Amino acid sequence: MPHSRIRRSLSAARRARLGSPFAAVPGPEQLEPRLVLALTPTAEEQYMLELLNRMRVNPSDELALLTSSLTGVAMSQDPDINAALNFFNVSGPILQSQWNTLTPVSPLAWDEALYNMAELQSQNMILDDTQSHNLPGRPTLAQRATQFGYNYTILGENIFAFGESVLHAHAAFAIDWGSGPNGIQNPPGHRQAMMSSQFREVGIRILPETSQSTQVGPLVVTQNFGNRVNFGNAWLLGVVYKDMDEDGFYSVGEGLGGVTITAVGDQGPIVTTSLAEGGYQLALPPGTYTLTISGGGFGSPATFPNIVVGTSNVKIDAVLGNAPPAPMIQVLGNGTVIALGDATPDPADHTAFGSIDIEAGAIVRTFTVRNGGGATLMITGLPRVTIAGDDAGAFTLVMDLALASIDPQGSLTFQISFDPATVGDFTATVRIISDDPINAEYGFEISGSGVSVPLIGVRTQQGTPVPDNTTTVSPELRTNFGARNVVREVSNRVWVITNDGSAALDLSGGVRIMGLHAQDFRIIRQPDAVLMPGHTTTFHIRFNPSQVGFRQARIVIDTNDPDTARYNFAIRGRGFVTPIISIRGNNRLIEHQDSTPRPRDGTDFGRVNVDGRSRLATFAIRNDGRGVLRLTGPVKVRVAGQHADDFRLVRIPASPVQSGTRTTFDIRFNPSDVGRRFAWIVITSNDPLTPTYTFRISGEGFSRA
Repeated sequence: MPHSRIRRSLSAARRARLGSPFAAVPGPEQLEPRLVLALTPTAEEQYMLELLNRMRVNPSDELALLTSSLTGVAMSQDPDINAALNFFNVSGPILQSQWNTLTPVSPLAWDEALYNMAELQSQNMILDDTQSHNLPGRPTLAQRATQFGYNYTILGENIFAFGESVLHAHAAFAIDWGSGPNGIQNPPGHRQAMMSSQFREVGIRILPETSQSTQVGPLVVTQNFGNRVNFGNAWLLGVVYKDMDEDGFYSVGEGLGGVTITAVGDQGPIVTTSLAEGGYQLALPPGTYTLTISGGGFGSPATFPNIVVGTSNVKIDAVLGNAPPAPMIQVLGNGTVIALGDATPDPADHTAFGSIDIEAGAIVRTFTVRNGGGATLMITGLPRVTIAGDDAGAFTLVMDLALASIDPQGSLTFQISFDPATVGDFTATVRIISDDPINAEYGFEISGSGVSVPLIGVRTQQGTPVPDNTTTVSPELRTNFGARNVVREVSNRVWVITNDGSAALDLSGGVRIMGLHAQDFRIIRQPDAVLMPGHTTTFHIRFNPSQVGFRQARIVIDTNDPDTARYNFAIRGRGFVTPIISIRGNNRLIEHQDSTPRPRDGTDFGRVNVDGRSRLATFAIRNDGRGVLRLTGPVKVRVAGQHADDFRLVRIPASPVQSGTRTTFDIRFNPSDVGRRFAWIVITSNDPLTPTYTFRISGEGFSRA
């Protein structure tokens, strides 16, 4: 390509802009589109429509068709596209990332008014030798819509006045190269217009301009997108062609005109003929249609059954000499294809349900019906999936296929449950009737066994199941005993064993504790030795840590459950050490918060003359824990309460107090009045369980006078 041509193309790409959508404007209601279109798009324009719809229907594959590499700067095998990608340094990874957000939308149909609007815009860009949506003195997009009677709800426009080829112009819009970040216009408005679900029809006009006196050309392209007020029925559209280059896609010059297209539905046949370059479209009420392509040099008629038309446009292409795509049914279980007529149920594909206790509830299996063909698969009958055979009563279709139709490469699921009422082996046949031309009746066998066995379950007292082989601990499962002092703290847990089967559960082996620190967990109550169906029993475990740190073990329950002969789950606790304060008087323990003074532990000082007499009592503070006990607060021992002034601390205890040792303090009682006198001893320390230790003291004052 000459250098000047490359520069002109790239300069145009930099200047490309997407016309802003226009809001809805009130207007007269339009009639239904005609069955035979008045416009006659060129082969290049039909080709661009096919490229546009290819991208809309399947955007995920389009980028690979336009580029050959997305590592670093994007590359393409098309030299014109590659030159633009290189000029703008289009980032392949960013382009791929943006592309991954695109979702399929319905194809666009031709519209005559939009086509004429696009033609006028392309003509004006050639006359003004300029690429612009708004040319001075020329009608805007909205004005052109009014001029050609397009009563729109929304409009959009893509323009490119410097196209080197149809594919080059299509790539310019789709990739949206430009001077924005990473070589892509921001936002990528051309791509957004191409993929907008708000648009339902399009007009594309491509005018050649090869004059050396103009800057625009060689192809001047305008795409006008729109949606109309009271749009009416959706379009069934497509292209009829002979694939001469055998690339599997429409190319310029391959279209077959004058071919008869007949759609037969509930309202009878609706007929049109293909345009000169092969395109066709029919406005059809919602329904299911049989489409026939015939005559006009097409050769043997091709019939496409079960074309479902709803509120969105549908595209069906016909290729001379190629048989119409057909549906192909497949059924999968557990992700594995179940062979047609399979009479050997297998757990691998879920056709063998296995054994289940007759009292344990149903086994439910999910199966997938996939359409591996190129046409819609229709499932007939209700229910759409049937279960037959002498043992069919043991199986239930709990979820039928949600729809009667499955799109090409689409799938739907159904579910079957197995719930035998008696002991024995059961077999049934699953059948699905469809319009698959080869396998109209798809059948396969399923099987299962009903047994009478015990079925162990373990749960918390709150009802939370504890699964077998649980290796982690949690508060919800009560398997975490928490942190306990290694000196005097324990933690208890209770679990419930259930028998959900139909035979007696043998628990005579009891519950065992195994594992690294089994000695720190003790069974304080074993479950019942035999548990009848539907009954429950409990077992109790106590945690008493012997050392600091995490202590872990496993609960093991041996049973006669054939599926769970050894039920086990993990348990864990943590040991820690702290100082533990205790107070003694006369070598007797004074309980924390003791409010009843007694002579035997020295808390009752007895009767003392108020006439200058007093009595002394000595108390010991002991550290029964493992950590160092520290007495805290402004004073180590404080006297408080109603008659605190009658009791005085005369000897302060020492601090800290090492593990297993003690310190003492003295309290003197000197009553100021006759009668019973009361006070409280308050000692604060770093004992985490008893940071403030209190007990009551008393004495009686009397007078000899």
